[in-house]
Amino acid sequence: MPKNYLNAQEVNEFLMIGFLEDSFRRIIEDWGSRETITKEELKNIKTAKTFLAKFYDGVMNRLDKKEVDKLLKRLKKFEFRFLDDYTTKRLLGQFEEEHKVVKMPRVEFEDWCEQMMTVKCLDCHKKWTKCKLHDLLKDNFVPESSWGLKSCRYAYRKVEKGDGPDEKRKLR
Repeated sequence: MPKNYLNAQEVNEFLMIGFLEDSFRRIIEDWGSRETITKEELKNIKTAKTFLAKFYDGVMNRLDKKEVDKLLKRLKKFEFRFLDDYTTKRLLGQFEEEHKVVKMPRVEFEDWCEQMMTVKCLDCHKKWTKCKLHDLLKDNFVPESSWGLKSCRYAYRKVEKGDGPDEKRKLR
């Protein structure tokens, strides 16, 4: 069974299908009324619109309700434009420049750090000078572990009840 969500590229492609379906509708109405299209061409574009609509409806019916709501919201703001090469390069340059820095609320960043540290720092024996994560944590003022391990300021051990560094200090 196909998945019930779309990734970012699929969303854009799906929005394009909706745009094309709407464009075909306008062409059928406008070109037909102005007699700019032959009967055969009209039949072909109506057939294409019908199959696009069937595809579109099929995907919408298969997707999760939350995904459909997000798509409908994006569809209201979806705009398709043709851009010349010069404008495209300027926009992509601005886009690339903006994406050199990740921006997120501190709470989300700390949650991400905690998850990464669970994977990378738990029982880690790697020397801190060889760790890419160490520099990122240090540069962003992430609190060090209180274990004081020689390999890295962020490394820590799995805590058994009454076995953490704070518990050991209490025993002294």
